[in-house]
Amino acid sequence: MPDSVVMNSVFYLLTDCSEADAVSVVEKIKLAVHNLNQSATISGILSFSAGTAEFNAEKHKVPSDIMKEADMKMYAIKNGEIS
Repeated sequence: MPDSVVMNSVFYLLTDCSEADAVSVVEKIKLAVHNLNQSATISGILSFSAGTAEFNAEKHKVPSDIMKEADMKMYAIKNGEIS
């Protein structure tokens, strides 16, 4: 078991960006985290999880609607339900 576990939640809003473009950003972050884990510059292991959602005024009446959709996608990815 690790000596310490730190968990953070961060929400990023990418404007003028399609969901496909957001997925590309997520993949770049995942690669950067992987590379950090492979380097000798840090001790411990970093992990990164993300879900994306594209704004739709019909579905997302309040900010929490889009956050909930992205969060649900993140957990679906974690559970292997979607890739």
